[in-house]
Parts: sequence; structure tokens; C-alpha cells
Amino acid sequence: MIAIAPANSPQAPVLLQQWLARHGQTAGASGTAVWHGAFSMERASATVATLFDGWIDNIDSLREELGAPGASSAAVYELAWQSWGDNAEDRIVGCYAAISCLADGSLRLARSPLGAPPLSFARQPDGWIAASLPSAFAALGLALELDWEAVADLLAMDMGDAPPAAQYLGLGRVPLGSVVTLAPEGAPAVNRWYAARPPAPAGSPSDAEALGRVERLLADAARAALAHSARPAIALSGGLDSPTVAAELLTQMPAESRLHGICFAPLDTGASDAMPGAIGDEWGAVRAFAAMHPRLAVHRTDAAHGGHDHRFREIAALAGRFNPALSHFGAHHGVWQTARDLGCDWLFGAEFGNQTFSADGRWAYAEDFARLRWGRMLRNLRGRPGDARSLWRKVLALAVQPHVPRPWRRRIAALVRPSRADALAWNSVLSPPAIGAYRKRASARGSAPAWEGFAVARDRRDAARRDLLEQEHEHAEITLALELRYGVRYRDVTAYRPLVEYCMALPTAMFVRDGQHRYLARQLARGRMPEAQRLEQGYGRHGSDWHQRMQTRLPELAATIDAIEGHPRLAAMLDTVKMRRMLAAFPAADSPDEFDNLPYTQGLARAFLAAQYVGLAEGRNDL
Repeated sequence: MIAIAPANSPQAPVLLQQWLARHGQTAGASGTAVWHGAFSMERASATVATLFDGWIDNIDSLREELGAPGASSAAVYELAWQSWGDNAEDRIVGCYAAISCLADGSLRLARSPLGAPPLSFARQPDGWIAASLPSAFAALGLALELDWEAVADLLAMDMGDAPPAAQYLGLGRVPLGSVVTLAPEGAPAVNRWYAARPPAPAGSPSDAEALGRVERLLADAARAALAHSARPAIALSGGLDSPTVAAELLTQMPAESRLHGICFAPLDTGASDAMPGAIGDEWGAVRAFAAMHPRLAVHRTDAAHGGHDHRFREIAALAGRFNPALSHFGAHHGVWQTARDLGCDWLFGAEFGNQTFSADGRWAYAEDFARLRWGRMLRNLRGRPGDARSLWRKVLALAVQPHVPRPWRRRIAALVRPSRADALAWNSVLSPPAIGAYRKRASARGSAPAWEGFAVARDRRDAARRDLLEQEHEHAEITLALELRYGVRYRDVTAYRPLVEYCMALPTAMFVRDGQHRYLARQLARGRMPEAQRLEQGYGRHGSDWHQRMQTRLPELAATIDAIEGHPRLAAMLDTVKMRRMLAAFPAADSPDEFDNLPYTQGLARAFLAAQYVGLAEGRNDL
């Protein structure tokens, strides 16, 4: 966590130190900049010209290039941008946020691409404030007014192409892969130097060349992660991504070291395998994987962790941010709690695996259709797992439709599935007036709900662009809040930038071939996990016990709707009549069609989280 306030604010250092103390952090101050020693926050020098939060993976090569042996991350970062300007960001590999004080009184704010600690800013009458979390602005006396339009957009599942805003009026947020300069006068100058740029194609490497390069980059990523950890853990599933990362971590760890693998658990009687191809409980596969790796100690979490709002208020209060995706996060608290109970210092993950070495190549159908590789297209469509549609329907939906403009895709959807043509009527509980207001905003900026007119990517480059855009809607404040709540650091090993950029440059045939999807991941996994797991076509279904968890709380949710109706702004934004109707018609069982479940697991659950967040912001406990 880092923060800086105007030099003519004499109370700022004390207020910011108190803010850090409330988050359980120790603080020191020089001038008006505040920093803490936990979580690898550093200052460049005694003058606090740069505050730095995070890590630099290629710090050794940068120290050599800059002639600064032994320099701290903050000092290396400062030397780099002083030497190379904004081009320095492209030469630094890591995960960081930084605040630099310039000679003319400006502030230079930066966040690394793909992942970074959070950083927001606001102008006060006496100058700029910048800090990791919105609560720092409140500590300095800035009134935080919720941006209701931003909340409604999130409930509409409209992410758009623009990086997410700060959700409070008057607050700005530094996007990933960007430098924001705050001059004493004038508007912020934003340089989005990374801005969802897919890497140039890697040509046509042989299978051996591509696999060998990915193996080396994964090893580099594992070593970089382990460099900071003395007692690591990994969030472990029974699939391909996290077990592959776990196996590599074990390879790079000292022979006597142990790695803790933590798998979250659904309710014993609630996990559903009703959905074709879905695996509701992955513990069996995790145990079989652990049997291959004696130094891997696996742990099954307490199933008490789960539900659409489990510990939501705690995390939202720390993060100062509404993230509707937390409606699917409940069971993950068990992973964090177990890591804390085990005394682990870092929790590793493989969240970006599906966008890197474990991409399934679903863009191949449209790419092959456009390039007249129809034989290959048909082979891959026939081998598509978990898709029982006829071949001609798969051709139209997955190969042809991605090339159709989005407005026409909406019309096609209205013909095929009329009940789902309007994504807001189907999968949200926004009120009709709120939907009308949202539609005007969306039309002005050219965006739409995620499910409306959706189609898979057109080709490899389009898939990479989408993945990078989606990554810009990251949850850095939530991750920091989890770190503060549990006292454990987090790192996504698969978000290592050289690995990401190489995988995104690989040709389509490395990801799907002759009907085998996730081809690269399955080759990479050979010898690292049991063959049955390596070749498994099913997928882990998070929240497979959602039905039982929500069903037991229907009376409580009905009471929450009463409270929503007593709140003028919420009652205007949410369709409480529809919400009551949905509770009254709550399904008797989990549906094998996920689209039948989404109005409950997304639309309804996220509306209840929004109400809780508003209650939190206003100091109410009845929402």
C-alpha cells in the first residue's frame, strides 16, 4: 500500500499513518509520503522521490544495465524511468505500482501490464492525492460519493473496452500498463502504453521448439515467484493449469522443500454433476495428482466457506470497491483461510492459464472458416468437448457467427432463443427505468451486455486482444483486500509477462489440433500428472453447490428485498417485483443447462451484493 498527499497538508502524514494502522500495517513518513515495510513496499531514497509497491522480476539484468548493483526495486525503477522515460515500463518485467514526485511538482503514477497493485487518484483544492485504496481518500477528508451509473453498468455485465473507473465520483484509477501524469494544473495525462496490444505472431515454430520455449518460460515464472516465498501454497484444482504450475514449482524448489496445495470443497450434499462435462468436486483428481508428487501436501478446505456473499462485506470494506464477480468467490475464502492457518507467506495461482499455455483454441473454428480450411474446422468442431449440438449448428454458431456484426448476432439470437435475446431482461434484475438509462449510456459509448450478441473470437489475434482487454478489468483492490484480511500475499504464476506474450504469439495449431483442444497444455502436462487427468475432457465447475446454498437462505433473501424497497435509490435501480417472483419460482434442482441457472447465480446474486455494498457505504446492516 502506498499513498501521497499535497505538501501543504500538514495533517496528511498522521492521517495516512492512522489509515495504514487501521489496516494492520506499520508506517513511516517523510514529508507527506507514507509507506510500509510489509508487502515489499519500498521508497527509492531518503527524499522519497519514488514510492514503489510490488516486485521486479528482471531486476538483476536491470541493475547491471543501469550500473546499480544491489539497488532496491524502488531505486531501480526510478533510475529506469529517469534513463529511458516512459519506455522504461516496457523494459521492466514485474508486478508493481509506483508514485514518483517530479521536479515541477507533478506526480507520475504507473502500473505494470497484466497485473499490478491498485492505484487511484483525486484532486483536492491544495493538490493531488494518490493512494492504493479509496479508504485513504476518506481518511484525508474527501467525501466519497458512489457512482450509481457505474454500479448499474456492472449489474448489466457491460465491461466495455475502456478500463474500469474508480466507482466514486471524482476519483480516477490508473489503468494497467499505463503512466498517468498529474500536473499541478490541468487534467491528468494518460499514456496507455500497453493498451491491449496483441504480440506479433511467433511464426511457425515446430512443436518441439514451441513446447521447449514454453517449458523454459514456465520455469522462469516459477523461479521468479519462489524468489519471494519461504513457505508457499498454491490454489490447486483437478484440471490442467494449476497442477502444471504446481509440478513446475516443485521442480524449482529445493529438494527438501514442501509445497502446500489447497483445493476448495463444495458442500458434501450440494455438489452437482448435473451439467454434462462438469466436475462438481475435484478432490479425487487432486489426491491422485498429489500421489505423483510426495513433496506436495494437499488440503481440502472447510465447506463452510461458500455462498454468493460469503465474507463479502469484509472484503468490500477493505477494497472500497464493488466487484460483482465476488458472487462466485465464496468458496475461495477457504483457500485463503487454509493458507493462513498453515502459516504460508504466499498463495500462488494459475488464473491466466486459460489465456496462455492452456488456451483451448476455440477461435480456431472461425479462423479456419475464413481461411477456407474447412476440413480442419470440421475435425475440431467434431472433437469439441461438452457440446451436444448438431454439426451444422456448431458451424453456424462457432465458425460463421463470429464474422457477423454484433447487431445482427443479436437478431439471430432472438430467432434461436427468444427468451434470451434481451440479455438484461433475461440475466439481470435491473428495473425498466434503469435498463432504459443504461441503454442510452451503452449506445453512446458503443458497448453492450457481455451475453448480448456474444460470439467467440474470429482468429488468434482477436482472441489475444479480447484476453488482454478482459485482463484490464482486473480486481486488484479485491486481491489487496484479501491479502490484508488473511495476511498472505498472492501471485498468479501464469501472468508472467514473457510467458503470456509468447503464448499469445503462437499459432492456432498449438492449441487445438485434430479435435484435441488444449493441445499445448496436454503436451506440457505429460509426465507431470496422471494420464487420466491429462486427457480429461471435463472441466471443474466452481459453485456446483450454489442451489443448496441459496435455497436454504430464501427467507433471508426475501427480507433483504424488503430493505431494498425501503431504499429510494436501490428501489429505483432494481426490479424488486422480478426479484420476488424469482424467489417464489426458485427451481427445485440445479439445471443441466447453465443458462437456466445464470439469472440466479449472476443476476440475482449480484443484485444482492450491490445492495450490501450500498449498505456498507452508508453504514447500514439491513441490506
